[in-house]
Amino acid sequence: MNTLRCYCAIFTLLLCGAPHADNIIIPIASQGTENEQLPVRAMSNTDVLRLYGKPNSQSPATGTPPITRWDYDTFTVVFEYDHVVHSVRKFHATNTPSHTTVQ
Repeated sequence: MNTLRCYCAIFTLLLCGAPHADNIIIPIASQGTENEQLPVRAMSNTDVLRLYGKPNSQSPATGTPPITRWDYDTFTVVFEYDHVVHSVRKFHATNTPSHTTVQ
């Protein structure tokens, strides 16, 4: 009797349909060009200005120690006082679909 119940349960599960999953498409992206050299840690803001030119925008110094951010077309530089603490390439989508397909 228990075997019959087990077979009935398996049969019922098989009739419920195939498993279903969603397909989510995420665009391929890059962060700048890898050949582009970014300002390195401890570089002075004078050297950054000399090597990379005037930034598109500059944030005012905030906090203690003062932190400043310079934004360029393809990267951002963060300064503590007058020296680089971090440089980051900006995200640029390289293959953005006009719509997302979910199945």
